[in-house]
Amino acid sequence: MDHTIGPLPWHPEGPPILITAGNRGELLPAQFERFGRLGDGIITTYVHPEECGLIRERALEGLARHGRARADFPLVVYTTVRLEDDVRTAERATTEFLATYYGGGVHERGLMGLGPAEVVIEALGRYAAAGVTDLCIRFVGADQLAQLARFTAEVLPALQTTKQLPTEERAR
Repeated sequence: MDHTIGPLPWHPEGPPILITAGNRGELLPAQFERFGRLGDGIITTYVHPEECGLIRERALEGLARHGRARADFPLVVYTTVRLEDDVRTAERATTEFLATYYGGGVHERGLMGLGPAEVVIEALGRYAAAGVTDLCIRFVGADQLAQLARFTAEVLPALQTTKQLPTEERAR
């Protein structure tokens, strides 16, 4: 029998190590130093698309300091999606879910995909245009499987047809 172990692509040196940096727009030098020494990619959360270029720039500097120059490293944004027919309902459901899940004191910073499919597609497309290579999506609400199904049907096809630019052009 043929078997595959994921995530792919498999590398003899092991899975890629994503280091968190730039969360909430906080560009802490220690994070980029750690990434420069140890990381294969960056994962960040609560960021605006326009902050992604600076995160990539600081990460490239960290890699260069450690002789690990690699312009094509993954830049992953962890973001929230709530599909609803209108934006206000999606915003309300998101605020309620996050407050319940985290027990209050929740940061609602950065760009989230909240509302109908076209709004979510536009929001996530802004991250792609800012040089983000991968998205980690958190679906909010008690109906996360239904949210995933709707995302797969209404949003994912549009994202899959987005033309990917070479990393050097995305990073500008």
